[in-house]
Amino acid sequence: MKTRVKRFLVGAVVAVALMSPTSSAFAHGFETSELEIIHPFLRATPPGAKTGAGYVIIRNSGSEPDRLLGIEMEAAARVEFHQSVVEEGIAKMRPIEGGIEIPAGGEYRLGADGSHAMLVELTGGIGLGFLVEATLIFEKAGRVPITFEVEPAGATLESADAEHTDGH
Repeated sequence: MKTRVKRFLVGAVVAVALMSPTSSAFAHGFETSELEIIHPFLRATPPGAKTGAGYVIIRNSGSEPDRLLGIEMEAAARVEFHQSVVEEGIAKMRPIEGGIEIPAGGEYRLGADGSHAMLVELTGGIGLGFLVEATLIFEKAGRVPITFEVEPAGATLESADAEHTDGH
């Protein structure tokens, strides 16, 4: 009986450490042979929301560009790439057609230029602290499974990048 309790307590401590916002588990990234996917995150949505937004930094250390063609996840019926622009004082959102190019030896910051992954027809709420499994689909690198973390509604790409480079 004491062994079971001890295992439970050890498991509980590990689970709490992984869920803690100060844990190094929250500075996450994913890699392929040439791409580094840095701190993908979604913004938390209010109850009943039908759309959400996702952000990520993708670095390409390869000698050829690659293209992010899409994102699949069970949390939304579909994911589209959009860019927010202001024309004549009016904010508008436009689809980004043909995917997003990740330049050779460079990076693309999905979120730095008003761009974002628009989650359409959410299948449920995206609550703060959730982890959302997804697959990024690249022209050359193929399918890359990742996990999006859910951060506060005001989270920015800059805060995610700072968190990653600080090692937290």
